[in-house]
Amino acid sequence: MVPTLLVYVVFIILPIFIAIGYSFTRYSGIGKARFIGLDNYKRLFHDQLFWKSLQNTAIIFVLASVLLLVLSFLLALLLNNKLKFADTSKALVFSPAIIAPIIVGIIWVYILDPKIGVINNILRSIGAGSLAKQWIGGTVLSPYSMAIIYFWQQLGYLTTIFIAGLKMIPEEVLEAVKVDGANAVQRVFYVIIPMMRSSISTVIVLIITGIF
Repeated sequence: MVPTLLVYVVFIILPIFIAIGYSFTRYSGIGKARFIGLDNYKRLFHDQLFWKSLQNTAIIFVLASVLLLVLSFLLALLLNNKLKFADTSKALVFSPAIIAPIIVGIIWVYILDPKIGVINNILRSIGAGSLAKQWIGGTVLSPYSMAIIYFWQQLGYLTTIFIAGLKMIPEEVLEAVKVDGANAVQRVFYVIIPMMRSSISTVIVLIITGIF
């Protein structure tokens, strides 16, 4: 474990402390850093753009995390059953996760752009132009649109992790609680979720790091 630990310390832990040290200096990346104490933090907390970006991040975080955690788990429960076309459905659900981020951006620009976007053009063509909004590029709806886009891209990936977790639950356990009279909801809350704590923890960490 020592080589791995050394790499982790050098490339992850050490740069964090170096960055914290630089935050107390005035430094352009060239020349010598000059210590200025808490001046950078004072400027930061008086910067309206900082608070606005923090608000937008909070909106994206709350909306996307709740949608992803709940719906990816429910979708995994559905796809884990032996349904017709289950394999095809899994492939379709997972497909957005393999699309390059730049392509995702281009796709959704053509959907959400206020002028050339599909949504607004459809609304105008059916006489509902008053419902056309500035979905992206504005000051109100942009973080919500970002949350939906991130949700769309990550849903399949997180669902796959949950499906893998469901496969690890012994069938004998589920059959036993079914024989004992537990209904579907009770099996989920008292058997499946407790036995999937590691998968749920992994998904939560991926959601948080991905959103930020």
